[in-house]
Amino acid sequence: MQVFDCSSLTMTSVVSPAADTGFNLDGDAANLNDITGSVCVEAMIKGATADDAKALNDLIDGPALGAPVNSADLKGRVKYDAPVGGVTTIYIYLTHR
Repeated sequence: MQVFDCSSLTMTSVVSPAADTGFNLDGDAANLNDITGSVCVEAMIKGATADDAKALNDLIDGPALGAPVNSADLKGRVKYDAPVGGVTTIYIYLTHR
């Protein structure tokens, strides 16, 4: 688990697979951040397989906010980049304030 300073994030910040770019919790097509405040707490799983990343996303966010296996997924509470060498790092939104 890690905490990052989200005080510079706005509702117009674009979410990326990086740890400190916020989360597109509502899954809108514009891929904009939905968290503002002072800090965000997220869980991080390094070295996850593409299948495990997809399965975790579908369990937490549901398939509607998911991407195909081997693709980046930036919508919802689970986000990750397209796997490289079969693995990726998953970031899971826990809370912010």
